[in-house]
Amino acid sequence: MIAAFIKRLARLALGSPVTGSAIALPFIYNLLRRHAPCLTLIHKLQTIEEGDESADSEDLGKRVPHDPFDMDQPDPSKARALHSSLWELQVLRQHYAPDISKMANIFEDPITRQKPELSLAEALEITYRSLFEKNSNKKVKGGVPLTFQAPESVFRTSDESE
Repeated sequence: MIAAFIKRLARLALGSPVTGSAIALPFIYNLLRRHAPCLTLIHKLQTIEEGDESADSEDLGKRVPHDPFDMDQPDPSKARALHSSLWELQVLRQHYAPDISKMANIFEDPITRQKPELSLAEALEITYRSLFEKNSNKKVKGGVPLTFQAPESVFRTSDESE
């Protein structure tokens, strides 16, 4: 049941706003830390079945395998969460918001009971205003690289069209 809750929360974090993902990631981490059997969700590799006729050899690296987890199953014990993996965390590592991708990187290190739980209070304090202020005050080292060629005229002449 906990595994199904973790999977649903991770799936919701994919489509939620930045502030929602910021709350979901520490919560998922703490749940995984408290419930050791659910750690298999992180370490499980999903592969495409050999008998899968739709798997071309060129397409194997580009396609995501079928996730056995049933998000729409009302009974969490029948949702097959432990047969799945937390691939959602890998997607969140490449999130457009740097704070979310940094938070998702905490799952790369082994989760043990010796590590402290993550504070949800810090995640609850994240707002769009705080994210804007934090990122707008950052200084870019060396300036922003740009490539620009000034146009010679607005319209092409007959000599240039050839």
